[in-house]
Amino acid sequence: MLNRRQSSWIGGAALVLASGCLPDVSPPALERVSPSWGWNGETTDVVVMGHDFFPRVTASGREAFEVDGQFRVWLEMDGHEFNLDGVTLEDLDRLEARVPAGLEPGRYDVRLTSPNGGAASLADGFTVTDTRA
Repeated sequence: MLNRRQSSWIGGAALVLASGCLPDVSPPALERVSPSWGWNGETTDVVVMGHDFFPRVTASGREAFEVDGQFRVWLEMDGHEFNLDGVTLEDLDRLEARVPAGLEPGRYDVRLTSPNGGAASLADGFTVTDTRA
């Protein structure tokens, strides 16, 4: 179910689409992850913040449209990728996700791809520790 804020920006995207105007979509940008660390013994719920997290909006009929807000977010270290679970688009500058348990301790780059094909990365954006404190 969409909240009021999501409905508002999705509705705005639909109006742009319905008018026949398809603006260029800026690529997404990552600014930070909160919290910026997690213990490897349990999952960690995080908020991924940035800007230009645009969903893909396509026409599916004369007055209908489809919205694809599925973003892929993952952590990367030493060439290994680890997908975040439950990635949810909350608004144009916020995603919520869950870092899986069991990752090796260390600093990870955070990477993202949008449904429009845009990509962003944040070097050393998340740290996994082997202790809770």
